[in-house]
Amino acid sequence: MRRRLASWRWQGLNKQGLRVSGIAFLPPPALRMQLWQQEIQLIRVRHQSQGSLSKTQRRRWQQQFTHDWLALLKAGIPQLDALHILQRQAAHAQQHQYLSQLISSLQAGHDLATSLQNCSAEFSQQYCRLVAVGEQSGQLPQVLQRLEAQFIATEAQRKKLRKAISYPLLVLAVSLLVFIAMLYLVVPQFASLYQQLQVAVPNSTQRLLDIASWLRQPHSALFFIPLLFGWPVWLILRRLSQQHTRVIRLLYQIPLLGKHLRQSRLLQDISTLCLAYRSSIPLTEACMLTAQSSNDACFAQLWRACARLLGQGSSLHEALQQDQLVDAAYIQNLALGEQSGRLQQQLDFVIQHLQQQLDDAHARLMAMLEPAFLLFTGAMTAALLMALYLPLFQLGQLVS
Repeated sequence: MRRRLASWRWQGLNKQGLRVSGIAFLPPPALRMQLWQQEIQLIRVRHQSQGSLSKTQRRRWQQQFTHDWLALLKAGIPQLDALHILQRQAAHAQQHQYLSQLISSLQAGHDLATSLQNCSAEFSQQYCRLVAVGEQSGQLPQVLQRLEAQFIATEAQRKKLRKAISYPLLVLAVSLLVFIAMLYLVVPQFASLYQQLQVAVPNSTQRLLDIASWLRQPHSALFFIPLLFGWPVWLILRRLSQQHTRVIRLLYQIPLLGKHLRQSRLLQDISTLCLAYRSSIPLTEACMLTAQSSNDACFAQLWRACARLLGQGSSLHEALQQDQLVDAAYIQNLALGEQSGRLQQQLDFVIQHLQQQLDDAHARLMAMLEPAFLLFTGAMTAALLMALYLPLFQLGQLVS
């Protein structure tokens, strides 16, 4: 159950007599004192309850926080002043809490990376490590700009995937509901008609009538109970598949789907590696950071092996050749980049090529899914109608 947080929406008049309003996270007495110090007369205050941020909302807030933080730093505002401004502009109690924790940690003498790790906003290991590098090298705005670009690219990919699968899934869901409604409402009418006419029905029609009769029984609702647990079971299996290398490698062996899944996770990890390397992190540390940020146990194992082999004097392309997760063409591109001293450019090229391949695969898959679902729906409806009307055709032949 999501925790409820307290906040207060207030209205007041400033010293020019103009109406101002906002949202605060202080009790009314403290709020009144704070506004009085700002020469604002409090007129009305209303309590409102806010739920804690979900994982998706927290991820979106991290992107917005990075964007606003970067804008304030580019404007020349000092670090703590920028965070205080963001804290005053927070629109949610939990966002205000995150920024309060961050400011308190910085005022206690901790660096930015440690403060972000101590914050309950759950910033990723990659985010904290890159911010630490930016703070130490004096390139924090540049690092934040790259992190913001990564947030935008990741969110765009999620939206593209959701948009692609939403329509086919909607068509399938509506088709199943129509099919169940016909079984529950239409088929019993035909059953009573055939009983009155005393018509011998074929086996296919009899099975359909039996299914419709079973659906009208009270205990048939037990059949749909497992469907309610489908989403939690899927989340558990997904988490297990991310942690067990054997399960992941079996998934990668599935025709078409396995290659698509492997390339998608490779794109995420290569993007992390490229971002870390561009931020002046040594390649060995960049591989270890990629392993810590990876959501795939197989790729995390691969990047840890790369970091170990790089520490022993091997090159990146030689380390990647020890596993079959990365295609030979991409390894060759990275080898050319290492030999020519243009590894950064080759990493960018691999990312662009992987993104283009995934976009093409998404387009082909969605082009196939829609007609496939329509064909499935048409076949299901045709089979239902044939089973219902076949006895009537036979009866008509007997009468003629």
